[in-house]
Amino acid sequence: MYVDYPDRHRSMGLPPATRDRIEGWLEELIERGANVVAASEGRIVGHAAYAPRSSREPQFVVFVDPSDHDRGIGSELCRHVVARAADAGREALVLDVDAANERAVHVYRRMGFETVDRNGNERRMRLSFDDPVVETVRLPPAERPVRP
Repeated sequence: MYVDYPDRHRSMGLPPATRDRIEGWLEELIERGANVVAASEGRIVGHAAYAPRSSREPQFVVFVDPSDHDRGIGSELCRHVVARAADAGREALVLDVDAANERAVHVYRRMGFETVDRNGNERRMRLSFDDPVVETVRLPPAERPVRP
């Protein structure tokens, strides 16, 4: 998925652009983090992770193949990572996002992330696991209440 990821969808240097850098980045995420992937018809269409696993507030990333945007894949990957991190005893997840990436900011806000810092075009967001949304995302999809 990452080798053919369109440059216009890369943000803040991620995902890396060359095969060598992609492989190194993924090796580190696998070694130090917790990862979830989404597959459809035999191909990876999404990936989310938090790292390092040992941090009380690890960094969160999520990517969906642009040809599969607007299908809820990113939101569901977010829910799985939030549930896993909470179950593992983490206190929060943090992420950095380009403020111009309105689609991502919207998804993160719906998930309960709040902006905690701004630096130029970058926005740092945080989801505290004290937030009630964390209990909701631990439920199977059919049992979750519908959020506006």
